[in-house]
Amino acid sequence: AADCCGNLHPLRLLLLLIRQASPFQSYASAFHSENDERPFGAQTIVRSWLAMPSAWLCWLLVIVLFWAGGCEGGESVNVLRSMLTPEKRQHIHGDNEYVGWMHVSKGDLEKAKEACIKKADWRESIGKIGMKDMVKHLKSDGYSMVLETLKDCNGNPVVWSFGLPRGDTATIRDHTIYLNERIMANCKPEQVPRATVVIDFRSPSFRFPDKAIREGGFDVNSKYYPWWNENDTIFVGVPKTVQQFFELTKPIMPKSLYERFKFAADYADLSRWIDIKQMPSEWGGESMWTKQRLVQFQCAREGTLCST
Repeated sequence: AADCCGNLHPLRLLLLLIRQASPFQSYASAFHSENDERPFGAQTIVRSWLAMPSAWLCWLLVIVLFWAGGCEGGESVNVLRSMLTPEKRQHIHGDNEYVGWMHVSKGDLEKAKEACIKKADWRESIGKIGMKDMVKHLKSDGYSMVLETLKDCNGNPVVWSFGLPRGDTATIRDHTIYLNERIMANCKPEQVPRATVVIDFRSPSFRFPDKAIREGGFDVNSKYYPWWNENDTIFVGVPKTVQQFFELTKPIMPKSLYERFKFAADYADLSRWIDIKQMPSEWGGESMWTKQRLVQFQCAREGTLCST
């Protein structure tokens, strides 16, 4: 759940906070699957915090990453691309993914090449995934989708997660793949894939992550889209008590991590990070964007027929 700088997955962190905010402990326990035997709670938080390096080491890492950032785009992308066979390149989703792997590999071309090959082999084994495969999920009470063409105030794509997707591991895996590929397709050129992820806590599908979510979502992102945890995440409708408990972590949480988690009372409150012209009307925004239009547009682009 955490990397060397305590980089917790947004959903896992939120659930940790829910469990530790005493008025909501019983409420949060309802999310816990009967078959889930993983340790979860205060010990998990303590272990994550203890795993954090000292402040000076984090600053050193920032400096190293800043230096490596100069090797992530432009010419290095061309070099990395040339190191792969045409067959492997078919399964790397554009220049932004190359930049992402250079970022994760801290500018090391050989490591980035190995990661690209591993990811390409895995992606090839799964086959084509398109909007046609996603349509039925968009009609349920749990889904995640990129609001194609809409951007946050920093120009990054916006992801709408209405609760959590439902289904088995393969279904969640495909959902995760398509979501990441659409994020990369909508990112600014030659940048590490970035998005603002809006998660509606109030959806009936929001629950403790089951095996399918862990293996098809968390694990897939960790292995094949490791830059996912660097996205900004906005939770909508989280109880005030949980937010207050989160604020208590500020002194011991890296600033870059703390600032990536935000809370909105409702969709209208999202205007602090997303211009109302870039928000769907059902969020109280002025955009003409709708799920139906997205499905029609994307299916036409992919050359498939989709039932809306």
